[in-house]
Amino acid sequence: MSPFTVGSLHLVLATSTANVEGWRQLGELGLALVLSAAVGLEREMRQKSAGLRTHTLVGVGAALFMLISKYGFNDVLEPGRVIVDPSRVAAQIVTGVGFLGAGLIFVRGGSVRGLTTAASIWVTAAIGAGAGAGLPLLATATGAISWLPSPSRKWPAGYPGPRPPFLSCGSVTPMAGASCATCSG
Repeated sequence: MSPFTVGSLHLVLATSTANVEGWRQLGELGLALVLSAAVGLEREMRQKSAGLRTHTLVGVGAALFMLISKYGFNDVLEPGRVIVDPSRVAAQIVTGVGFLGAGLIFVRGGSVRGLTTAASIWVTAAIGAGAGAGLPLLATATGAISWLPSPSRKWPAGYPGPRPPFLSCGSVTPMAGASCATCSG
């Protein structure tokens, strides 16, 4: 550490500990991008209001916040004098994305709209935070879990792409092995 004075302000430059920034962090950010985009793609294919771009931005943003928390302050920290708690950033991601999700939920009469979209935004932030925290297995597993089929899901009518094997037709989406009234399932 090399101190210097500007006016009456005494500053310490951390010349020996630079920010740790490299391929590992780019890999973690890239993983967040891929996994978040996968969740967003599923929502986009279902023609939901929050799709590919929204989910990708939330996941990559959460990953970047975690990376900044882990590595962004090494140049200004002194061992033994400043204690960093990266989990505080994760807690703030949960809170901030919770507010985003709350704005997506609408209740009219007896129906609730936007709950699944809010939940997908929330889990996408968790996937991004996991990737940014250096937990690729958990982030990937959570991304895969978010794609698990639900018997109540409907595939968009006229969707040109291939249907996943757990879907049997466009009007009803039963689980694998189930049958549907409109197709041979």
